[in-house]
Amino acid sequence: MNIDLIAKKAGVSRATVSRVINNFPGVREETRKKVEEVINELNYIPSAAARSLVRKRSNIIGALIYNITQPFWGNYISGIEDGVVPTDYGLFFANSKKHKTFWDYQKAYKENLKNLVSHGVDGVIMTLLNDLEKEDIDFLESVNIPYIVIQNCLDDSRIVSVNVDNVEGAYQATNYLIGLGHKSIGHITGLMTSGIGKSRLQGFTRAMEQASLQVLPDNVINGGHSFKDGYWGMKQLMAHENPPTAVFFGSDESAYGGIYAAGEMNIRVPEDVSVIGFDGIRDTFDHSAYLPVLTTMEQPTHEMGRIAAELMVAWLDGEKPKKSTINMKAKLFEGKTCIPLK
Repeated sequence: MNIDLIAKKAGVSRATVSRVINNFPGVREETRKKVEEVINELNYIPSAAARSLVRKRSNIIGALIYNITQPFWGNYISGIEDGVVPTDYGLFFANSKKHKTFWDYQKAYKENLKNLVSHGVDGVIMTLLNDLEKEDIDFLESVNIPYIVIQNCLDDSRIVSVNVDNVEGAYQATNYLIGLGHKSIGHITGLMTSGIGKSRLQGFTRAMEQASLQVLPDNVINGGHSFKDGYWGMKQLMAHENPPTAVFFGSDESAYGGIYAAGEMNIRVPEDVSVIGFDGIRDTFDHSAYLPVLTTMEQPTHEMGRIAAELMVAWLDGEKPKKSTINMKAKLFEGKTCIPLK
């Protein structure tokens, strides 16, 4: 079916139908409604390729995701889809988790970013393991396309970002443990090359200092976000002569690694040590005897993805975001890994 039939049934010119389909101005409201009624009557679906030629845009939004296969990052994806699918835009996803080492990942995401741009996407939404680097910002600015970063900690006014307040979330997590009577609290950090890891350490330290509790250097282990990071961090922490009675992990995945390590050491969670995480991915793990339901600070990942997508769609339609940073709150979920100190 082509627009000639629509024009004939609506009693208008072909050019008028084209203007209505592409949402161009210059059409009276009465005429626009008449054309839209005929389009609906005939179940006409405009060609995205044809519209992109008219608009000289691809009508495609690129989404650069750290790890498409992992449920945590999948929550961002579903949110982005919810924000884009109801619109005239399509989505093109790129996965950066293809290599084992962090440096290989850095190379992969840079290549993926350039590939998205070379494929002609109109804008890019990014969820990264590490902070966006200045050279990436310079590149995106040079090609002049809108970009939005989910979870950005880089201080650069050019970046539009949707974040969770990592400092406040970590502060609340630590205060929760303090409220249960714990005074000796350990922290296994996230990646310290990342602003996220640094921010969560900052929130932990602030809560401890405000409660007049000492942050012992031996009780802070520089780790990462993986199960393995939490596993080895917990082994190191609980081998101390006077190990902490509670541990705040920089991520849920590392927290589950720590719980598994504690089980191997015949240390019970939460009877012997309380554990709290940060992210909200408890549903992705098998809750066996070693892996109980985790107490954690839940990030609104789906909502963050949806908001980023809606901001991008509005931006592409001519409405640039009024704020460069949107901060959202993490929420405490009380699982079964924390109890009051006896």
